[in-house]
Amino acid sequence: MAWRFTLLVPIEETRSGKGTKRIATDKELVILERTLTKHFDGLTILPESVGYGLREKQIELNRHAPLVVYAAAMTPSELYFQTLRQEQKDALAQEIVLVERQEVWLQ
Repeated sequence: MAWRFTLLVPIEETRSGKGTKRIATDKELVILERTLTKHFDGLTILPESVGYGLREKQIELNRHAPLVVYAAAMTPSELYFQTLRQEQKDALAQEIVLVERQEVWLQ
């Protein structure tokens, strides 16, 4: 058994009447992609994800880069992604950065 972690890196947010705001830069994404690849011996980069969220009682359009990593189902893996999530929140000035963890069987 392993864990599949999916990190949704915020790229852009668009609020009604305020236009589009860039969040993570291309350079930041490349650094994060290289770091995850080095730390976990691989990385899957999924197509960009677009969705809607409610912020300050207004709907906004969000665009994310989903990065997927397979890791050992152990406490250090969980702690790594908890720390990464907080670092991303701080670095990108975001209230929420989503990290999803799923149990998977790899054969």
